[in-house]
Amino acid sequence: MELARRVIPPNVPAFVMPPGVVTRDIDPKTGQLATFQCPEQVSEVFIEGTEPSVYCEVHGGGIWERLRHTFGFS
Repeated sequence: MELARRVIPPNVPAFVMPPGVVTRDIDPKTGQLATFQCPEQVSEVFIEGTEPSVYCEVHGGGIWERLRHTFGFS
């Protein structure tokens, strides 16, 4: 951490996600979109259109997950 403080100037602006890049939470074991039942979730970065579109089939995907994410239920 100290090395980063010495190397990176303090006035560097925050990183802005470039257009065409998205982040998604995935299950690291399946590589599919994470569900609330997945024991592990990792946020990954994808070029838009290449991100997974199937919810984790091991830890409970299906219609409920699609509805939850579509309508913003947590």
